[in-house]
Amino acid sequence: METTPEEIIAKRAGSTGTVKEVSNLSTEDIEAAEEARADSDAFSDNDAREERIELDNDAVDQLVEQSQETSDEGPDTDGNERG
Repeated sequence: METTPEEIIAKRAGSTGTVKEVSNLSTEDIEAAEEARADSDAFSDNDAREERIELDNDAVDQLVEQSQETSDEGPDTDGNERG
């Protein structure tokens, strides 16, 4: 079931009392944000905060693992062998 822009605005206005129009977002950006929110299983602001911290930590762990991979390439000698 897809949500219309009007339904999104009504939902946000109902929860916060204010709505701000943003014109620099594409439909793909909006869809990605909605999917990210749907993937969350947080029940409170604290749960959401903890979830974000865990995701950030996972991203850092992946970057560290990638940076520590060893290369099987040797130094580039431009065809000059030193002996």
